[in-house]
Amino acid sequence: MSRLGFAGVTIDNGLFMVVYHRNHLGVMSATALTNVGGFYDYDFSSAETQVYGGANGHKDLGDGYWGMIAADGDANGLIQATDETGAWKTDLGASGYLGGDFDMNGLGQGTDETGYWVPNLGGGGQVPAKASDTGYQSQIPK
Repeated sequence: MSRLGFAGVTIDNGLFMVVYHRNHLGVMSATALTNVGGFYDYDFSSAETQVYGGANGHKDLGDGYWGMIAADGDANGLIQATDETGAWKTDLGASGYLGGDFDMNGLGQGTDETGYWVPNLGGGGQVPAKASDTGYQSQIPK
């Protein structure tokens, strides 16, 4: 495992980790991180309770692992019809770095819709949104 480091950052209390990833709903640590030997370690994948919002914040992948929820093609923090019509249908049959490639295999194909969009339809990100005057809106920075 590789660690991500930020030189010169010291936080005593209240540091929460937020992860955004294309085509997925953002996740936030359920608890504040603890500094141990200069590192902040956090495992989002080990339990439902590791993410703010519990099972609404991430998905049971099986075998004791939890992961981010896929199919937010328009990155608005919700999985809805616009992810199918605006991202998946637009990218169907194409290849590359695509908004509608929900399984991230480099191809826009039917399995992106049936395997990811359909079962995740109606999901919403659990990362608390910041006020509009901070430069953030829903899941993605402006």
